[in-house]
Amino acid sequence: MHASFPAMTAIARELDLKLQTLDAVRATKLERAVRDVIDLAGTPEANGNHAADIEKHREHLRKVDALLAGMDWSAIERPPQGELEKREDW
Repeated sequence: MHASFPAMTAIARELDLKLQTLDAVRATKLERAVRDVIDLAGTPEANGNHAADIEKHREHLRKVDALLAGMDWSAIERPPQGELEKREDW
């Protein structure tokens, strides 16, 4: 038995009681909203099954790391900064 089964039973009971107090239009809207949430909860993104996206991100980071490792950092010079802005003393 699932550990949250009693909680799920309580939620189902609460939903059933609420549906009994609503008119047909509102009950239909609530049922539709609950079904949408159930569908959303069943998506791979909701279940944390986005390993492909994580691997794609890691591959991108590996490419950036390789590019940075191959750079000749000594060839990069700081551009001239110019004169400091002249301000009156306080």
